Amino acid sequence: MKILAHLFEDPPPWNEQSLTDHCRSVAKLASVSLESIGLSQLGYLCGLVHDMGKASPDFQAYIRSEDSSLRGKINHSTAGARYIWERWGQHPGPTQLAAQIAVISILSHHGHRIDVLSPNGEFVMKKRLFPHKDIAYEKTRDLFLSQCIPASEIEQAVTQASHELTLLCAKIKSCVLGHSPKDNLFYQSLPAKEKTDEENYYIHQSLRYFLGLISRLAFSALVDADWEDTGAFGEHRCPQPVRESVPWDFLQSHLEDRLSALPQKGRLTPYRRQISDLCLSAAQRGPGIYRLSAPTGGGKTFASLRYGIACCKNQQAPHLFYIAPFRSILSQNAGSIQSVLPHEYRDSQSSPHPCVLEHHSDVTVDSNSQEGEAMIRHMQRWDRCPVVLTTTVQLLNTLFAAPRQNVRRMASLVGSVLIFDEVQSIPAKMQYLFNMALNFLADVCGCTILLCTATQPESQHLAFPLWPMPQPDLVPFSVDRNEAFRRTRVLNMVSSPGYSCKEIAQLTLEKLRDAPHILVVLNTKLAVRNLYQALREAAPDCQLFHLSTSQCSSHREHCIREIRDALPDPQKPLICVSTPLIEAGVDLSFDCVIRSLAGLDSIAQAAGRCNRHGESDIRDVLLIQCREENLNRLPDIRWGQEATLAVLDSHPADLLSPEAIQMYYHRYFLTEQMKNTMGYPLPNVSSESQTLFDLLGYNSYGLEACREENGGIPSLPLWQAFETAETAFEAIEGGGHTVLVPYGKGEELIEKLASNPPIYEIGRILRESQPFCVTLFEHEYKSLCEKQGLYPLAGGSIYALQPCFYDDAIGVYLEPCSSPLLFV
Repeated sequence: MKILAHLFEDPPPWNEQSLTDHCRSVAKLASVSLESIGLSQLGYLCGLVHDMGKASPDFQAYIRSEDSSLRGKINHSTAGARYIWERWGQHPGPTQLAAQIAVISILSHHGHRIDVLSPNGEFVMKKRLFPHKDIAYEKTRDLFLSQCIPASEIEQAVTQASHELTLLCAKIKSCVLGHSPKDNLFYQSLPAKEKTDEENYYIHQSLRYFLGLISRLAFSALVDADWEDTGAFGEHRCPQPVRESVPWDFLQSHLEDRLSALPQKGRLTPYRRQISDLCLSAAQRGPGIYRLSAPTGGGKTFASLRYGIACCKNQQAPHLFYIAPFRSILSQNAGSIQSVLPHEYRDSQSSPHPCVLEHHSDVTVDSNSQEGEAMIRHMQRWDRCPVVLTTTVQLLNTLFAAPRQNVRRMASLVGSVLIFDEVQSIPAKMQYLFNMALNFLADVCGCTILLCTATQPESQHLAFPLWPMPQPDLVPFSVDRNEAFRRTRVLNMVSSPGYSCKEIAQLTLEKLRDAPHILVVLNTKLAVRNLYQALREAAPDCQLFHLSTSQCSSHREHCIREIRDALPDPQKPLICVSTPLIEAGVDLSFDCVIRSLAGLDSIAQAAGRCNRHGESDIRDVLLIQCREENLNRLPDIRWGQEATLAVLDSHPADLLSPEAIQMYYHRYFLTEQMKNTMGYPLPNVSSESQTLFDLLGYNSYGLEACREENGGIPSLPLWQAFETAETAFEAIEGGGHTVLVPYGKGEELIEKLASNPPIYEIGRILRESQPFCVTLFEHEYKSLCEKQGLYPLAGGSIYALQPCFYDDAIGVYLEPCSSPLLFV
C-alpha cells in the first residue's frame, strides 16, 4: 500500500500525493531557498525528513478515513526530528549544529519555532523529542527508511550540511570579531571593571544571535517549501521555487526613461538631481549597510529607487524591498514607484509576471482551522515579484514574530537589496534586535541595505550598533545643499502646562490669517479627534481634514488627494489635523505647521511638510505642547520629548542643525531608561534585563536556571528560547487585530466574503481587501466586540466592522456613528 502524504477529493492523479514525492519536492524547494547563502543541503535535509511521522500506521489510517475529529491530533513532526537527533545529535561541532537546526525546524513546522531551553531552564527540545505518548517511533522510522527515503540519502545530506555550516560559522565568527565593541561609545562610557564582561557578552550574544537567525532561515525555507508544495498539489500545478532570474536591465532602462520624462522645474531641482546622481554612482559598491541622509524634500524616493535597481542589476539580487514605516506612506510612494517601473516583465519562458508587489496590513486568519490554513497558503509569498513594497511592521514580523505566515518570508530576504525609508521610526525597544538583524543580513546573507532619513540616528552610541560600510554615506554632507533646502524656522512655543485642544484650535485659526493652509500634528489619535471636533465647532466653513490610522488606507489616500487638489488655491483656507503618520514621505506642502512636542526627528519630519518645495520665503513651524495627550502607551514619544527639551536649551536658534540632531540622539539613547529598553524587555516580567534580544541569543536566564536546577547545562550549539521570545514579540505595541471596514469598495468585498466563496477565491479577495483594512489595538477590539461592532466572515477567520462604527470623516469610531458628537 502506498504511503501517502496528502489525500484530496479530486480525480487522479491529483487525489493522492505519496509521502516520497512530497518529501523530495519539499527538500528541493527548501534547498533552492537556501542555496544563495550556501546552505542548500541543510534545506534539503530539513525537507527530506520533515514528514517522516506520516509513515506511521496511525496517520495512514487517519488520512484514509473520513474522521475529521483526528485532524492535528496525530503527532507526525517528532519522528523525523528524533531520527536526526539520535543519529547525529551527539556529534560535536558543525554536525551537531546541522542536526539541531534540522530538529528545531522539523519539530516546529506545524507551529511556532520551539524553545530549546525555556527562560526557567526547562529543556523543551528534549521534551518534544521524547514525548510521553507513544508515537510508534521505531516502526514509523523503519517504514519511512525502507519505503520512502533511504538512510544513505539522509546521511549524505547531513554530511554536506555539516560542511556548509563549517564554512558559514567561520564567516560569522569573522564578522563578529571584526566589529569590536571597543569602537562604540557605549563601551567607552563604561567603568573599566565592567568592560571585560561587556566585551565577552557582546561576542557570545552576537554569535548566538546570528546562529539563531540561521535557524530561523532554515525554518523559513522549510515552512515555505511545505506550504508551496502542498498548495500546488491541491491546486493541480507544479510548485514554484522561490528564486528566479530577474531582468533588472529591463527595469532599469524603463525607470531611467520615465524619470527623464518627468518635469524638471523649480529652484531645488538641480540639488535633487545631484542627490539622485550620487546615489546611482554609489551602486557600484558591494553588499553592506549604507546611509542616505538627504534633507526633507530632497527626492529620496526616486534617488533611492535608482540606487536600488542599479544594485540589483549589478549584484543579480533576487528582490528589491522598499520598506516604509506607515501604510499611508507606503501607499503614496507605491503609486510613485509603480508609475516609473514597468507593470510586468517576462521570464525565460516568456510568461508574464508583475513587477511590483504592494504588501501591508495582512488580514488575520485562524491558522488552527482548515479554512484558515488554506487562506494563509493563498496569501502572497514575497518571491512572486522582483520589487516588494512593504511596511516596517511586516519586515519586523518576518524577522522576529512567531506566526509561520511571517516566518516563511524570511528566506526571500537573502541576497536582496533593502531600502528603509524613514529608518528613525524603528521603536526604541527594538534597536538591538533590528541593528543586529541588519548586520546579519548584510554581512552573512549578502544583502545591500540603505537607510534613508533626513535625521539619521547615530547607532554608535549603542551597545549593539549597526556595522555600516566604510564611508557609508551615499551623499556627503554639503553646506550649500543644506542651505538650499532650508525653508522653515522652528519657533519654540512650548509652555507648561501646555495647550488644550480648544486652545490649539484658537491658535490655529489665528495663524490662518497669514497662512491659509495649516497642518497640525498631534501625538495621539484621541487628541487629533478632539482637535478636529473643536475646529469643526469653531470654523464650520473651513476646509477641514482628519488623518489617522483609524481610517483605512484607501480613506486616507482619498483625503490626501483632496488636500493636494485644494492646496494650490490660497483663497480657500484649509486645515489638516493628523497623527505623525503624515510626517514620513507624504508629498504635501502647507504654509504653516503646528507640531506637538515630540522627538527632534519627528519635528524635522513635520517641518518637511511646510513650504516643502520652497514655494515662498522662510515659513514658520510652531512647536507647542498638548496637555490632552496620554502617552502612557507611547514611551518612545515621551522619551523623545525629554531629549528634545534638553536640546532646546542648547540650540534655541537652529533646532534642526546637524549638531542639534546629533546631540538629540546622544541624549535620547544614553539615558538609563533607554539602556534598559533597547533589548525589548520581556513583557510581564519584573526584571528589565530579561529581554527578547537575550532570549534569541545567549539566553542568560535560561542557562542560569538550568544550571541551578540540573547542576549544569546541555552541550549544545543552540539553547535559545525561540518560542517564548517570538510569541512575545509585537511590532505594534499592544497587538493588532486587522478588520475589514465598509469604506468604498470595502463594502463590496465584505459582501463577497459573506457569500461563502470557494477557498481559492478567498485568498484573492483578501489581497484585494488590504486598502480597506484597519488595525485595531487590543482595547479598541475588545470595546467593539462588547458593542457588537464586529462580525465574523469566512467561518470566523476574518472580522468586519459594522457600518455604524465607521465615520466618513474620522474612520473607526468606538461608539455608533449616531453619536451627537459627530454631528455638531
